[in-house]
Amino acid sequence: MIDSFNYLLKVIVIGDSGVGKTNLLLRFVNHTFSNDLKSTIGVQFFTKVISIKNEHIKLQLWDTAGQERYRSISNSYYKGSHGVIICFDLTHQESLDNVVKWYEEVKQQADFNVKIILIGNKLDLSQQRVVGSDTAQQVAKQIGAGYIETSALTSQNVDKAFELLIQEIHMQLKQLKQDQQSPKIITENAIVITNTKETDTSQKRNTQCC
Repeated sequence: MIDSFNYLLKVIVIGDSGVGKTNLLLRFVNHTFSNDLKSTIGVQFFTKVISIKNEHIKLQLWDTAGQERYRSISNSYYKGSHGVIICFDLTHQESLDNVVKWYEEVKQQADFNVKIILIGNKLDLSQQRVVGSDTAQQVAKQIGAGYIETSALTSQNVDKAFELLIQEIHMQLKQLKQDQQSPKIITENAIVITNTKETDTSQKRNTQCC
């Protein structure tokens, strides 16, 4: 068990009821699957620590209810999230049709720079599949998200899906950290302010401020 970590990330999993959100999380976190799960009420919480490029990342994973009556409860958990997984069922066309609605909710509730990935779940049910890869990819392109298909039952692509999202978030945070450590230039009313020291006082200019 890793006690220390470099980053703490919050990831929300959303989508219609019955698309397999909880089993995706169970498979990713505990390597388990259950056929007897009941619909999530409100929000469930999972944690996991992973390593990327020798840095430890602690994940807070929020499993939200898909039913309309719990949406007001779930909305409050968008705040402060770094990533969002929108999940739909490859055997249920309506769950894909509702992806854009879920995306609009993300844009309203989450931070503007949150990372999003679209997951088509239940890949193992190939004979019952009704959503084609091309159609799903078009929806993903429409909302500006990456796309991957998974099976929580067989574990196919589950780890990969989470890792793709987490790697994007990690790169974003690394860049932000570098930006915060580098010298910054702020321009206000034509006055340039830097955090570097001037060593040649003869080069200073007299500046008047009104």
